[in-house]
Amino acid sequence: MKRKSIFLIISILICIFLVALVCSLYFNSNMPFSGVIVNAAEGEEAAVNLQDDNASINGSDEINKRVKQSLNLLVLGCDSTSGNTDTIMLVNLNTDTGTLNILSIPRDSRITNTKSSITKINSVYSAKGIDKTVETVKSLLGAEIDYYAVINTALFRKVIDILDGIDIEVPVDMKYDDKKQGLHINLKKGWNRLDGKKAEQFVRFRKSNIYDEKTAKYYDGSDLKRINAQHYFIKEIVRQKMKIRYITKLTKVADVVLKEIKTNIGVSDIAIIASKLANINYEKAKTFILPGEDIYKKDKTYYFASDKDKTKELISQYFDVYR
Repeated sequence: MKRKSIFLIISILICIFLVALVCSLYFNSNMPFSGVIVNAAEGEEAAVNLQDDNASINGSDEINKRVKQSLNLLVLGCDSTSGNTDTIMLVNLNTDTGTLNILSIPRDSRITNTKSSITKINSVYSAKGIDKTVETVKSLLGAEIDYYAVINTALFRKVIDILDGIDIEVPVDMKYDDKKQGLHINLKKGWNRLDGKKAEQFVRFRKSNIYDEKTAKYYDGSDLKRINAQHYFIKEIVRQKMKIRYITKLTKVADVVLKEIKTNIGVSDIAIIASKLANINYEKAKTFILPGEDIYKKDKTYYFASDKDKTKELISQYFDVYR
């Protein structure tokens, strides 16, 4: 199977995950995640790192032996400047239930099982590499990870443009300017056809420069509100673009993804993934945020502390590959 065909299989999923990447990397706010579970019914081109056969973390043989057809994919959004993974998502595909579940892990999640000075999960990748990152996420969640995919911000606008934009209902006028970041958001309330640039504005918006009650109703400056907007955006991508008529467009998407993704998905693993994608009900995808709470210390440092019991319950119900 050609590499282009391989990445055509996973390109739709990558499109969905890119929205969270742009949101967190560009805004780079200090606002913490809420820790509440949210259900959504609602420069240079990087070289492709396509692994050889049997390169999945757990191995294709083990995956094939599972009683139920389920696998977990770790998606990392990498900041090209710092190298930090400010977007970390665990994705579960389950053909028995026909479900797609996505768990967002706050970038400031505290880690305590490292022997280094690293205390937050988003710094592990840049300091220790992909293997240590996978190990750390597994330890934090208590979940198996079969594959990983590392993507960058350059993909987002390209993919949306290739797909001819997306129709989004903007809930309120969005106006925000930050000269330091070179960030300028200007979207009008109502239905809009968003190209890549405008779609980026939508997923980055968190607050207005000047407070007003209308905007605050939908965007109060917190990451939670912005995550809700992400989930809505993801749902619309699935609803509008997961159609046969976009197959030619998806081939172009695959070309872009092929140039800018790093993954351990091997050629022999594609049949497994493809069989699962064909049986997923994407419109019923569920999204979650890691359970936990924000911790502010007297020295003004901040971190997100996960709730181990609630995390265990969440993983068992939606991300257990052996269920």
